[in-house]
Amino acid sequence: MKKLNSVKSEFAQNRIAIAIRQLGKNSGAARNVKEQADFFTSRGIGVDIYAERLDKSNFAGSKARLNRIFRLPLPGYYKRKAFEWQVKLRLAMKNSALLISHGDINTDGVLFIHNCVHLAHETIYGKSLPKSHAGGRIHTSIINQKKYRILVTNSKLAAKDLANRYGLNPSKVEVIYQGFDPGQFNTKNIQAKRLQGRDKIGSLPDKFLIGLITSGNFRKRNVDGLIRAITLLEQSIDFLIVGKDSNINQYQALAKELNVAHRIIWRSFSRDVQLYYHAVDLFILPAHIEEFGRTALEAMACGKPVLLGPMVGCSELLDESTRHCKLRDVTPRGIAEGIKWMAGQDLQTCLNLGNKLNKIAKAYTSELQTKKLMRLIQDSFPGILQN
Repeated sequence: MKKLNSVKSEFAQNRIAIAIRQLGKNSGAARNVKEQADFFTSRGIGVDIYAERLDKSNFAGSKARLNRIFRLPLPGYYKRKAFEWQVKLRLAMKNSALLISHGDINTDGVLFIHNCVHLAHETIYGKSLPKSHAGGRIHTSIINQKKYRILVTNSKLAAKDLANRYGLNPSKVEVIYQGFDPGQFNTKNIQAKRLQGRDKIGSLPDKFLIGLITSGNFRKRNVDGLIRAITLLEQSIDFLIVGKDSNINQYQALAKELNVAHRIIWRSFSRDVQLYYHAVDLFILPAHIEEFGRTALEAMACGKPVLLGPMVGCSELLDESTRHCKLRDVTPRGIAEGIKWMAGQDLQTCLNLGNKLNKIAKAYTSELQTKKLMRLIQDSFPGILQN
């Protein structure tokens, strides 16, 4: 029996569980989980992933063990609680060192909060989040219980909101920015990739092209504001809007109503998204609020000039030399003013700006960010995840 317990203890030291409800799309949080799993397994640490929606093709070649949780046909809040209950039941039968929860499960390990649902609702709609909101209820319950040993969010913007809203010690809210894969997002062979990207979207190489590239949620990312800003800009500028949204037809109808539909190319998010970045001359994210904005960082890594809303977390990485990359505001006029300034710069200025942004981005690779997480875990949980 002693020998069996010793084996179980050794197994637990180097095995973790990661829980996230949605792994069926290319959201920043989903990609964050994949990066964490790859990082830990490459260092001999076993990983069990638990999710309701799970696209296994995103984990091709991964050494992590994938566990699909049955999705019960319940209302939002109770659906989330059922997910938590099922994960904890599975964990009770295993021997993992700790649980990394991405938002929905109360854990005494690591809790990631990717979305400030209260702040987002207040910013976008100008009123408090309804108390019945499933995500809001879950976040409030988990954060107030303070069971977690490590609380992580993805920007200072988000950390400040969590600390103020829940009365937390600001020093206890860790900020780990989302990272990028330098093997996919880089400045190698950019001219060839530009042509590949233009061919992929069907745009002429000599057209000035601006891209809003995101996984979805057009309301939050202010696609409406961008479309209205297009009416204030020169006809020579075209736009690429990438993402999936259930109301995309409404945005396309607005573009048609404002007579700018012919200037917009619509595409879905793609695995080779780097070609979209290389295709555009300027990346823009005029979001009302974006807790981080991974696509902005990826565009920077590809050496592209960017324009970010003042409440986009990724804008925290900008310095004085790149101050023009931050919009004054995200009204249609504010967006148009930022675009006009960028479009009015000569080629060398744009290249220099892209190079500066690329250098900034290099400090935030996925590996560097996950190493920070591992150091936090090793400091807070001595004796586990040793390699």
